[in-house]
Amino acid sequence: MKRNLITLVAMTVAAFFIGTEIAQAADVSFSGQIRTRYENETKTTFDPDSEALDFTATRIRLNAKSNINDTTSAFIQMQSNHTWGAANAAHTASDGDASVGIHQGFFTLKNFAGTGWNAKVGRQQIVLDGHRLFGHTGWTTGAQTHDAIKLTHSHGNNTTTYGYTMAQELTNTGTENDMGTHFIHSNFQGVLGGGLSTYLIFTDDDCGAIASASTCAGATNKWFTLGGRQAGKMYGLDYRAEYYHQLGAAGGARNAISEATVSHAWGTTAHELKG
Repeated sequence: MKRNLITLVAMTVAAFFIGTEIAQAADVSFSGQIRTRYENETKTTFDPDSEALDFTATRIRLNAKSNINDTTSAFIQMQSNHTWGAANAAHTASDGDASVGIHQGFFTLKNFAGTGWNAKVGRQQIVLDGHRLFGHTGWTTGAQTHDAIKLTHSHGNNTTTYGYTMAQELTNTGTENDMGTHFIHSNFQGVLGGGLSTYLIFTDDDCGAIASASTCAGATNKWFTLGGRQAGKMYGLDYRAEYYHQLGAAGGARNAISEATVSHAWGTTAHELKG
């Protein structure tokens, strides 16, 4: 079902662009970012001879945005993450750092096919509310993006977003090891001095990411996340309340998810360049 849906969307988008004069786009802008920071990761043992992991990293981004017409635009963001002393070490005669890739690359369609929905298709950052369930993990050097389709519709005080993200696509193992997520997010403004958001998220792992194909025979890796978030201001005080509940099954997760470590970033600098 999901493959048929993606095929249908791809065919519709292709048909739309056939009649669009993309080559005549004149509104093109460029921007960029350079960020260098020092990071220190706390110790995970009490061994006095072990030192905390620390390093300095630089992130460089170059952006290009094109407004093709009143309803269509495209955005490309190139990114390079470099840890000082790696790849291009001080004792080498030639720079061997090749860490340049596409961090984001998507196009947007306003009022797609006259439906009132805005479409955003391609590799993109997805941020919902306070980044608790979907965010760009900006505290990391690389940040997070999704290969996704996002549809948004606004009416009155309500904004509803449907999204589909493909986390993992494996086609050469002979086993269904794909992983994808569907979500519906609705936000209502003007509720108790702020906004109310509701979440419905379905993750279909197909035994791909949390367990290997050889150990997940018969395992069920499909689960739902349901919840809501209310945030606003009342009686001069800011408040926020959130609740989320998960149900379903995730065979193999216990052996695949490692204990999280804590890291701190110090001396962060960032410079935005726009033109």
